Amino acid sequence: MDDILYTANAPFTGLVPVIELTLIMLSNKYERIGDSLASVLPNVFLVGYLLPVTFPTLDAPTIDTARGVWDLWVSKADTELLSILSGLVKERLKDLLQDCSAYPQSVCLLTCLLRF
Repeated sequence: MDDILYTANAPFTGLVPVIELTLIMLSNKYERIGDSLASVLPNVFLVGYLLPVTFPTLDAPTIDTARGVWDLWVSKADTELLSILSGLVKERLKDLLQDCSAYPQSVCLLTCLLRF
């Protein structure tokens, strides 16, 4: 994910398998969310909501799948977990906003922050 956020021409090919695996994990074993899935979900949000405004050429199916994964997780998460992961997303967006070497423009990052 960092390659994409810090490089104008990074390939998006690695995103689809990770997002699809996350969807499978959420769909089948939601009760067993571990640290690995919790660390992936903020990136899923970024793929679904930040990358489309930053890279308009990103494939719609990739965006739709990422948004579907995020929405599925939000629909199943308890309030405490939702608060924690929402905080992680906000922190990531804030870090990108403060990092002048990040590729996404400030307006794109602020648009995502408004999602919360």
